[in-house]
Amino acid sequence: MKERQILNVLPGTVRRQVEREELRYDLLQEIRLRVGQPLILIYRGEERIPGQKRGRPYQVTREDIREMLEYVSNYSLYAYEEEMRQGFITIEGGHRIGMAGQAIMEEGKVKNLRYISSVNVRLSHEVLGCADPVFPHITANKRLFHTLIVSPPRCGKTTLLRDIVRQVSGGNQYVRGMSVGVVDERSEIGGCYQGVAQNHLGMRTDILDACPKAEGMLMLIRSMGPQVIAVDEIGTGEDVHAIEYAMHCGCKMLVTVHGESMEELKKKPLFGEMMRRSGLSGTSSLAVRRRVGEVEGGRTTPGHFSTRKGACCDPACRGGAGSGGGGADGRSEGRRGPGTIYRLLGLQRVICSLQGEMGYARSHLGEIFARIGAQEEEPYKSWLLELSRELERRKGGSFHRIWEESIKRHLKDIRLPARELDRLKSLGLELGSADLKLQLRTMELYLEQLAKTLEETREEMRTRVRLCRCLA
Repeated sequence: MKERQILNVLPGTVRRQVEREELRYDLLQEIRLRVGQPLILIYRGEERIPGQKRGRPYQVTREDIREMLEYVSNYSLYAYEEEMRQGFITIEGGHRIGMAGQAIMEEGKVKNLRYISSVNVRLSHEVLGCADPVFPHITANKRLFHTLIVSPPRCGKTTLLRDIVRQVSGGNQYVRGMSVGVVDERSEIGGCYQGVAQNHLGMRTDILDACPKAEGMLMLIRSMGPQVIAVDEIGTGEDVHAIEYAMHCGCKMLVTVHGESMEELKKKPLFGEMMRRSGLSGTSSLAVRRRVGEVEGGRTTPGHFSTRKGACCDPACRGGAGSGGGGADGRSEGRRGPGTIYRLLGLQRVICSLQGEMGYARSHLGEIFARIGAQEEEPYKSWLLELSRELERRKGGSFHRIWEESIKRHLKDIRLPARELDRLKSLGLELGSADLKLQLRTMELYLEQLAKTLEETREEMRTRVRLCRCLA
């Protein structure tokens, strides 16, 4: 499964390079892509450059980066604006896709990234049982202590937290099974896919996926009544206040934070004050974990240890496609009939639905096309369902190319006005991009143009009716 999750988001050329290496994916840690530089794999803690032994290391291109971003986002970067602002996206399985490029600033804060030139795939690994040595430090008399895990990046905080949650939820020799609420803001703990955790989190665990930590903790307390709440990588004042509230409500906390040591953390005003007010401070020596599941050093204060290294309808046009003007290729601007109006209304309905799904649900384009297609009639039904399948395949090519080719295959013979087909093709240039506001505005303008075409068509039909009556 892990192999499929990773290969599915790699561009075709890079995918073939990685497959030639014959790797064990449980030992693969990172895949680094930098424009104009060799592809680098971190495997068993060491660098490996595909093609280097043959004297031809593979050079990453801008096209590779573009293709990968489309795969990572399911052709729907707009759905990941918040994640892009943080510099990474988490995919199915909890794997983190880090990005670097030019920052777009708004009111002194990072709004988004563009001209992305570096991508780092950090693989998430489940290590079942890695928390075994930790439990004597965080429990006593079958009771769990509030637990704060302190670690620099890439030392296994999340891996350790995940296994603690699993064992607390299921129960073990140190603690009875307890209901656990997990707030998984970046989908790294559970690695959720369509709301269901792909990693092992235990039989008594409820998970809020892609939800801000502070808000999620309050939601879980109100709705699920957890005995334990687990959150990863706290960092804001809102997170701290929510933790304090949860503790006052009687919940045990499992929390991770970036830091070199407890001493360093205490010097930070935000966390130092939290630990003093909550009773999470201590001065005893820290246990140091150099690898996942390996604890050395003395007993800490209970619970403390450190780790290291829109529908439209026209009554006059219901009931059938009718015959309209236009040639078989749909390019003619000739006579239009009720069938043309019927098809234009159908297109209007599709774009309205697309606009609503993108603006409010922020679903991926593939999901949106499948959902709308299932409710539509032909010819739009086949068009949308095929679009969804084509995006799911991830076989290469930009979204605009896939969009345009599908229009040519499915809509060229339905006798839409030529300019509407051209406008519809152009719409694909914006769909899926990171700037959601721009996309919504583009669709609004398209709908305004489509409404004008509908009115012109109706007026043309009225003129033809009057002419027929005069001739009769």
